[in-house]
Amino acid sequence: MSEPKRRGRKSGSGLTDTQRRALGRPSKRRDLDKVPGLSVPTSLPEPPEQLDSMAVEEWNRVGKFLSFTRRVSELDRQSLAAYCVSWVAYGDAIRPLLIGRQSLWGMVNGKPRPSKLEEVARHHAAIVIETARRFGMTARTRHLDHADTGRPALPNELHELRGNPSKKHLKTPLAEWTVGGWSAEDIAMPGWFDRVAMEEWQRLTTAYYTINMFTPLDYSVLAVACATWSLYLKATDQCNEQGLLALTDKGAAVEHPLSQIMRRQLDVLKEVWIDYGMTPLDRRRFKHSGGSSEGDQKKRFNVYVGEG
Repeated sequence: MSEPKRRGRKSGSGLTDTQRRALGRPSKRRDLDKVPGLSVPTSLPEPPEQLDSMAVEEWNRVGKFLSFTRRVSELDRQSLAAYCVSWVAYGDAIRPLLIGRQSLWGMVNGKPRPSKLEEVARHHAAIVIETARRFGMTARTRHLDHADTGRPALPNELHELRGNPSKKHLKTPLAEWTVGGWSAEDIAMPGWFDRVAMEEWQRLTTAYYTINMFTPLDYSVLAVACATWSLYLKATDQCNEQGLLALTDKGAAVEHPLSQIMRRQLDVLKEVWIDYGMTPLDRRRFKHSGGSSEGDQKKRFNVYVGEG
């Protein structure tokens, strides 16, 4: 058999999948049908007795929605517990920094250092974001389900949660979730927010409501984003007054701890930007539906990961 004509570069990378199969070569695109997922019964496990009341409260809150979207099982007990513990630890660490009870930096062995609570908050924020991704609790990972084969379709429950913007025909009537039927307690602002974090929460939730991308599953990651943003601005404000350099006890100039905090908190924010399209580049991870012009206000995000 003569080799089919190639299009594109001479390297052969321009061959279509049909041409590659004709030559006995593997498809460039991953065949998802040959990589089945693990199918398990949906079940919300009991929380470990070692969890405190705040962690159990988050367990029950998020567990309700994970059960509703069929993405939790007995196998998830450890990872769900880790998420809840880090969620509480983050709030405990960030609150003193936001309300001013704890200074953002101090001298340690004659050297200026960021507050240890800032490091604790940053580490637990990373755990919350990463674990939320594993449970499909961010906009970029919302496609997750327990399907055996193929690219997971967006479950009907999530169409309901998003208000069915694609007007898909659903076999069952839309639940009360269509217009945000969850209770106010499910999406109430965390008690450890300061004024700046509250204002950012209102701004972000309003923006994502508008494009049908806010559900109770997004609660923790967006809350971390708001608190992190508030701490970033607080460090920026103090750094403007105190400068970018600080002196050790021996008079050596070093980077000011406030500048270090700004950089570290920005790293946390960047992770949220990726999952919520908060920069033009990150928005390329999402495909739009509805409308063709850039000014069309009816554009909506499709939340399949890895496309675009």
